[in-house]
Order: sequence, then C-alpha cells, then structure tokens
Amino acid sequence: MVKKLFKHELAFHLRSLLLIWGVLLGVALLGRGIQLFEQDSVIYNVVSVSSIIVYIIAVTVCLAAPVVLGIMRFYKNLFTGEGYLSFTLPVTPFQHIWVKVVAVVLMEVATLVVSLLSLALFTVGDVFVEILKAAAYLVKEVHQVLGNHLAFYVVEFLLLLLLVAFSQMLLYYTCITVGQLFKKNRVAAAVGVYFGYYFLSQVLGTVFSIVVAVTPEEVWEKIGEFIVENIFWCVHGFFGVFAVLSAGMAVAYFAISHAIIRKRLNLE
Repeated sequence: MVKKLFKHELAFHLRSLLLIWGVLLGVALLGRGIQLFEQDSVIYNVVSVSSIIVYIIAVTVCLAAPVVLGIMRFYKNLFTGEGYLSFTLPVTPFQHIWVKVVAVVLMEVATLVVSLLSLALFTVGDVFVEILKAAAYLVKEVHQVLGNHLAFYVVEFLLLLLLVAFSQMLLYYTCITVGQLFKKNRVAAAVGVYFGYYFLSQVLGTVFSIVVAVTPEEVWEKIGEFIVENIFWCVHGFFGVFAVLSAGMAVAYFAISHAIIRKRLNLE
C-alpha cells in the first residue's frame, strides 16, 4: 500500500510540475532564440533584457513550486475533508509523513536538474562553451589546491543539501501540524507558529552573537591558528557538524508531527 501511496504522491506533483517545467524550458528556448537575432538597437536591448528577467522569474517560480505544492498537499490531504479518506487507508501516520516528504524532496531534485537544463538551453552555443571551459578550469585549479579532499567535499556538500531539504520541508509540516491544535483559524495559527519559530531562532542567533562578542580574543586567536593549521579537516568537520544538526532537526520535526497526528488529530 505504501508503494501505491508513493506513486500517487508523485503523480500529484508531476501533474503540476510537468507544466511548470515545460514553461521554464519554453522560456529558455525563447530567450535563446531572441539572442540569435542580436543587433544594436533600443528595441532589441529592451526585448533581450526582458527575456532575461522573465527567465529569472521562471526559474525562481520553478524552484519554489515543489515546496509550495508540498505544503498544500500535506495540509489538504491530511487536515481537510480528504483526511477522512487518507486515514482510512492501511497506512500509518509515520508512512504518510515519510511518503510525502520523500516525494517533495525528489521533486526538488528533479526541478533543480530541469533548471540546470534550462540554463544550458538559455546559453547554448558560444556562451555555454565558455561556461564549461570556465567550470573545467575552476575545478582543475581547486583540485590542485585541495587534492583528494575535493571529491569528499562535493559528496559532503550534496549530502548536507539533501538533509537541509528534508529538514526544511519537515519544519513546514510541523508548523502545519501544530497549527491544527488550535480550534479556529488553523491556517493562520500554522503561519503564526512558523513566524514564532523564526523569531525564536533569531533570538538564539543574537544570543550566540553576544557570546561570540564577549569571548576573549586570545581564545579566537587559538581557534584561528588551529583552523589555519588544519583547514582541510576543519572543512570536513564543518560539513559534518551541520549535517548532524540538520539530521537532528529533521528527526525532531518528524517526531513532533508524527506524535500530534497519531495522538491529537482533529479533523473537525
């Protein structure tokens, strides 16, 4: 049943995203077509700049679409009239949350790939060749400095991005779920929970900044010397720490959402 539910989730997202992806690729091709008629005139410059602006807007909308669809899907499928049907299925709350978040993250990855493809279409030709040459040169130069560390950095960075994607989506789910504990205006309550979380994170960030400011300079000098002497391993440590933090927050968000849905679900 979980496999069927997962296929159903993917089908829901693809019905909307395929259209959005198609529009983005169409805008990229149109922008590239405009570049083929390059000429020194005011009208052409206006049209050319407009095509670039439209392309940037299309990429932004495309990248945001999976998240927006994921939030809407989670709320509508579990906390509206659809919830009565969803929770009659032989699927646990754990599986409902897991299937939804995995589907959204997969769609985010697919959307990123489509966005990169659109960039290739938008710059195809001499510009794209120059971009590839610049990228190859940059990778070569960085590899000479970092050596085998570069491959590990890339893997660690991609893993961190994946964990952040899961964590951020589960945060939205948690805010929606906590908002359902209120008797009225649950959508507004969910938004309020999110901004409350944001405010709390800003307070904690300010406290951390104060702690950093009052820490003696001698301590920071020693830390700086240690980082300089072990810079490559410190970067690995940086990725590792943030990966653990992101994974920990994702687990916490998941646990909160799961506990509320399992014990305090109210579809009235």
